[in-house]
Amino acid sequence: NAANVVLADADVQEAAQKIAAAACEASGQQCISAQRVLVEKSVFDAFVQSFVEAAAKLKVGRADDATTDVGPMVSLAAADRVMAMCEDAIGFGAAYALTPQRTDATVSPGILLNVPRHARLWREEVFGPIAIVTSFEGVADGLALANDSPFGLQGAVFTSNLRSAF
Repeated sequence: NAANVVLADADVQEAAQKIAAAACEASGQQCISAQRVLVEKSVFDAFVQSFVEAAAKLKVGRADDATTDVGPMVSLAAADRVMAMCEDAIGFGAAYALTPQRTDATVSPGILLNVPRHARLWREEVFGPIAIVTSFEGVADGLALANDSPFGLQGAVFTSNLRSAF
């Protein structure tokens, strides 16, 4: 359940491209997949737009095709679980910025906004090509959100200020 923090002084387009790739690499089925994306409020809309564009450009297809960015998940049950987690979040009031599509065991990239902290997508590891994006105000708020997880397998901070990163 990796937290990726995007501060207001970051290159938003570059952050969006890197996080989209990190969220969907290996179809999101790795412990260091970029699942939770925390974005400073002043750049939230610009980030979401760039993030959706970057994720939508990823090629979904067969695992044996070298041009595929997002291949099938490990099983039909894994794809069922990921889609159920998304629907759970939608039921709690989240919204899709990019709706995942499922064909057999393949799930296309999905991006959800306004996922409540009690939803499974916030609390559990997804192991799928799904990312949730949440806004915050100020570094302290961003760090509190990043630390709101029992998992701490990977984290990233996107900023142009090295002092802020530390």
